Amino acid sequence: MDKIINNPAVQTDKTGNLLVMYERLFNDIKNMPVTYFEIGVFHGGSLIWANNYFTHPESKIYGMDKCLSNVPYENHNKIILLECNQNDGDKLQEYGKTLGKFDIVIDDGSHMAKETMNCFINLWPYLHNGGWYIIEDWGACYSTYKDAGNPYLGMDNIISNILLSTREYGISGIEIILGGKEGTYAAFKKR
Repeated sequence: MDKIINNPAVQTDKTGNLLVMYERLFNDIKNMPVTYFEIGVFHGGSLIWANNYFTHPESKIYGMDKCLSNVPYENHNKIILLECNQNDGDKLQEYGKTLGKFDIVIDDGSHMAKETMNCFINLWPYLHNGGWYIIEDWGACYSTYKDAGNPYLGMDNIISNILLSTREYGISGIEIILGGKEGTYAAFKKR
């Protein structure tokens, strides 16, 4: 079920200076028609940020989550919510085919290796040349959980494997942050 959101009071879970980093990264396209696709919407605050930041009236802001019950719904012409599990490769492929090429994909979903790689494999082909694919919170694998009980194990391997395959994926730019005020993210620019 696709839903539409508009609630400027909603807060985002993007902490520290992460949104400041995104504003720097996306500054050259902020006034252009942008297709933004975010996996994992929490309460929808980062979608509101994207709606306000990408000012072109033809911009499209898509937010995907496996459960949309926590997101307040109201009509809005730029923000569309999509309900989908990160493991559903067929649905991800369908979104890529029907929504067109993305300028930005941000994976802020489960932060688990299998789901993260499934999204990357299925959505990367639908990223515009020059577009950014960002994996947030990949550093969760370094959390205080004991190794055997850490549900985020393997996220560092996902980032390493993508880095080792930059030629195959056609990656022309990389920005990786681990810790600090920005949180952790890995940004890959498509050639």
